[in-house]
Amino acid sequence: MEPITQEDLNKIQDFAGLPDESSKRKVLKKIYEKLDFLCKKIENKGFEYSIRKDPRKVAGSNITFREYQWAKIYPKGMKNSCKDYFAYVVDLSDSLHFHMMGVGDYQSHPLSTKASNTCWTELDIENFNYEEIAEKFREFDKKYRKLFVETGVGFGIAECIKMKEELFMEDIIKLLIQKGQIVLQGPPGTGKTYTAKDVAEKLIFDDISSDKNAQKIRLDNSGQFKLVQFHPSYTYEDFVRGIEAKGTDNGIEYKAVEKLLSSFARDAATNWENHFSNPADIHRKNWISEKFDLFLEEFTEQFANSTNGQIDLTDSVYVMQIDDDCLRYKGDAWAKPSRINFSDLRNMIEVNLDDPDNLFFPANISKHANHRSSYYGAVLKKFFKFSGKYSPAESEQEVLKKYVLVIDELNRANLPSVLGELIYALEYRGENIETVYEVEGSKNIQLPKNLYIIGTMNTADRSVGHIDYAIRRRFAFVDVLPSEVPITSEEGKLLFNKVANLFVKIEDGKTKSSDHLSPDFNYKEVQLGHSYFIGNADKLPFKLEYEIKPILREYLKDGILMSTAEDLIESL
Repeated sequence: MEPITQEDLNKIQDFAGLPDESSKRKVLKKIYEKLDFLCKKIENKGFEYSIRKDPRKVAGSNITFREYQWAKIYPKGMKNSCKDYFAYVVDLSDSLHFHMMGVGDYQSHPLSTKASNTCWTELDIENFNYEEIAEKFREFDKKYRKLFVETGVGFGIAECIKMKEELFMEDIIKLLIQKGQIVLQGPPGTGKTYTAKDVAEKLIFDDISSDKNAQKIRLDNSGQFKLVQFHPSYTYEDFVRGIEAKGTDNGIEYKAVEKLLSSFARDAATNWENHFSNPADIHRKNWISEKFDLFLEEFTEQFANSTNGQIDLTDSVYVMQIDDDCLRYKGDAWAKPSRINFSDLRNMIEVNLDDPDNLFFPANISKHANHRSSYYGAVLKKFFKFSGKYSPAESEQEVLKKYVLVIDELNRANLPSVLGELIYALEYRGENIETVYEVEGSKNIQLPKNLYIIGTMNTADRSVGHIDYAIRRRFAFVDVLPSEVPITSEEGKLLFNKVANLFVKIEDGKTKSSDHLSPDFNYKEVQLGHSYFIGNADKLPFKLEYEIKPILREYLKDGILMSTAEDLIESL
């Protein structure tokens, strides 16, 4: 196909307004064929289009030539829902340009006019071939897709509403992947926790369940999702690592243990390490772990079935207790028992796996294990007798997974105290950070790059601690604001807007704080969210009386709403 030229544009302008005549119409139709060819190139980049290819217009009994040629373009899958409202337009007149335009009665609609003026883009056709123009349109769409969607939402187009939600989700996920941790912030009832779960599911499974009960089961069973709710008494020892007391035959014993974050981070770090490791090494490590667990089960069963409550290691030394992290053993004449740590035992199994008949104790084992090598050796012999000889096998590379931790009500806890040294770890992912507690012989903890953290924060709640700058710098903040869009019932929309008028007003086409709202507050931080108004219309009176009005009255007491709002609240 010959290129679109400046001469083509000149002919469109020269013939504009002239009476219909076959030779001129033939020339203009050839130009329309070029436009159709361009649209096919654009279609190949993920769009749909419609084109009439008739250069004439009818006014009464007069048939004249138009001053432009054009085609309507739609994002793929959007044509049927948008065609009666608006479209992207590729236009040939005095220039080749892209913009948005309303259709029929919507052509002069303020939303259409604003969109057209905002995105109007002209190209110098002498410098581009068809493929390059199509690519320029793809870039145009990328730049203005949000404007397209927002315009469609303004017209109430269901597909645009759905696409807006999808684009919002894409933006959150891009930000989360880039930053590692984000906070979804907004006033009560905007669906922050709901959104956080959707983001987690999308990140882990690449789709979102419409059935939220199915979503919960799916996330809970994945092993890649955790949710915790912070509160004012929540501490580092609840969240990261802490001390637990356990009763033994020798009294109370205190030991450091991993809590939710530390344990979850370890799972993610293991997956990260395995993914980038040699599959043969992973097979070896998994074999040890599996056999060790089975060995402990067998050992525990033997211990339970023994007549004297012990298992001999030597003629005079025996195991007398099995704990979560060690075997406790003693001799007949010993005052106190000693222990065989499972972490040291696993290391020794690894070292001796290829030649278990000639036990070797490396210099880098712990001092504790080195001083008790004969007793560790006795247990090692029992293990290898149980496990049999290790046989290497081929295995596939472990898939890299994404792990998501949702922290609900993030700002209700004293964050510097709860996070401690992990404030640093948030920024320096994959680096070992030393903690105050030693677990399994190590004080180190790391937050791997495949662990993502989503916090939620109620911006209306000023009774709790603020997020200091050091922590704020390490999170990205996303506003989750009230919206009429998710409300399906007309009664719900009406009540939503009545309540919204307590917080906002429209002035000169812009949303501003209402006169009823204290100047100390931003409406984005306190306006009641849409979840209060979602659901069957017959439940609205109950919600109004027992959920909506009570929180609005609290706003009055707290000085968020001015006294001028009191009568309006009671009249809702």
